Amino acid sequence: MVEVGIIPLRINAAIILIYAVGTVLMFALEGAGDTRFTMFAEILITFIFYLPWVYLLGIIFHWGLVGAYLGEMIYATSHAVFMGVRLRRDLWTQIEI
Repeated sequence: MVEVGIIPLRINAAIILIYAVGTVLMFALEGAGDTRFTMFAEILITFIFYLPWVYLLGIIFHWGLVGAYLGEMIYATSHAVFMGVRLRRDLWTQIEI
């Protein structure tokens, strides 16, 4: 039974690093006052990347737990990319608090 969790835990180890990057970038934007973008981006990413990919890989493709964790990796990566792109564009510097 332990063998079932080995691959998902390895995937989760990589996801944690990606989550760390995305979370730091997100809170940097929120600290600068760009809370509206982070809220809408999180909603968009959850419904476009997270839920469909977890369902598709885990249930439709019958990859089970491994597919669900791969879907979560897609979500975490897209979250970090969205926040990184927003930070690089410097649009958050024009926000007045």
